[in-house]
Amino acid sequence: MLDIAEEVLRQAGRLGHIGTEIPYCIIKNPEKYKHLFISNKWAAGKEMIVVDPSGYIKVCNHSPVRLIKYNELSKLKDHPYGQNFRNNNYIPKMCEGGKHLNVCHGGCREAANVFYGNINDNDPCFEKE
Repeated sequence: MLDIAEEVLRQAGRLGHIGTEIPYCIIKNPEKYKHLFISNKWAAGKEMIVVDPSGYIKVCNHSPVRLIKYNELSKLKDHPYGQNFRNNNYIPKMCEGGKHLNVCHGGCREAANVFYGNINDNDPCFEKE
């Protein structure tokens, strides 16, 4: 998937990025991606928020958790679920001390929540079938 995205971006002469975090440690030869930004510090709940179609604010479009209604923004900083993200209270144990943690924060926290029921769990891309 990453190779195809890189090739499309190269041919188009464009830069792009993946719409969700991927644990950096699972990517073989990440330096080969010159057009595709493959991971970034997680901005959900910090630098961005999502408003769902019914007007609820969520930390991420992947999140099933509704924090507050859009017209209650003054309450956002006090919501305990949102505070987990603002305070980095979500690092999976397998990632603690990892050399790429400052790049990917352990992958998609909401994917872990949806898959396992906990934002502190491993990114489901580590799941083996």
